Amino acid sequence: AGVHDACRRVRQGELLARELRPLVQAVLRVAVAAQPLPDAAPQTGHAHPLFSRQPVADGGEGTAECFISALGAEKVNVTASGPYGEKITAFYARFGDTAIIEMAAAAGLPMVGKRKNPEKTTTFGVGEMIADAVKCGAKRILLGLGGSCTNDGGCGCCAALGVQFFDEDGKSFVPIGETLSKIKKIDVKKAEKLL
Repeated sequence: AGVHDACRRVRQGELLARELRPLVQAVLRVAVAAQPLPDAAPQTGHAHPLFSRQPVADGGEGTAECFISALGAEKVNVTASGPYGEKITAFYARFGDTAIIEMAAAAGLPMVGKRKNPEKTTTFGVGEMIADAVKCGAKRILLGLGGSCTNDGGCGCCAALGVQFFDEDGKSFVPIGETLSKIKKIDVKKAEKLL
């Protein structure tokens, strides 16, 4: 009923595209969405050139799952900070020396529910995920940026990787959306050692 009502509202111009995304994601999860495709292909007894079942994502929720499913990448669980600094369990995909990390895993819109406040949220957990991948041998990072609930310009992520941000008094701090204007100096030496 929800999908049919949404379709009706789209036809009548009542539903905006940004309102559709959570509905589509709820109805069509990455692995589930791809399942019916081979059944739709003609039964010819051999592979059909027009049909191939491959999950897709837009860089947000489900991106790491796509690489796990499509390439057989390894799923790596990690403890990281969530959007409001709470400890969460997230995961990324590892394929050889490449880590596939989605920002939404540690700073995604679904994680905040009705507590949406991009002035207060952080990408720090995304940086923790990147640091874990690097420490585990990743030489390349593919970072999906979709589905973020943050507005810190990636400063939290950079801080978790060792970048230091200083205010006008020379005090180090981790910027969030509402404190970006307080950044007066940036030191990247520690991050350069890690990366």
